[in-house]
Amino acid sequence: MDMMASSALREKNRRLEQQLHREQLKLARLKRQTNRARQADTRMKVRLGGLLYLLDWHTLTEAKLDNRIKQVATTLADINDYETVRTVGENAFRRLEQEKESEMTPEKLSPEKRRSLNHHKITLGGLLVKHGLHDYPRSVLFGALLECNKSLMANQALVGHRVKS
Repeated sequence: MDMMASSALREKNRRLEQQLHREQLKLARLKRQTNRARQADTRMKVRLGGLLYLLDWHTLTEAKLDNRIKQVATTLADINDYETVRTVGENAFRRLEQEKESEMTPEKLSPEKRRSLNHHKITLGGLLVKHGLHDYPRSVLFGALLECNKSLMANQALVGHRVKS
């Protein structure tokens, strides 16, 4: 009788260990999926933040940057045909690739500065995500950012001209 009880107890213990192992595997799988999703989200935000770096908008105050991003979001919401904006964005990307002039190439930075730069890009990209601009193709978004930048520069030139007159 004692032998049967210990055998049943060992079997029950083995089943519980197997169940625990399966649960640990499920947890590991879920963690892996979560990490992949977080990494993809981070990569997207770094790329979006990089667009703002290309325009030198990273130097703006948070309030000014938020207003400009709202303006871009409004512009994109009002546009019926994205072809013009997409073409502007694609041409700018092509031109930038040919020039390959980037003062802040991550390879040239120390690991600490690179981490800081990436963190700042993620923060800036988060602002674009906050306003729902991550749903647009990158070239369309960059074209809209360039158009907004161009109109801001034109407005500043007009204001400067009026002040001088």
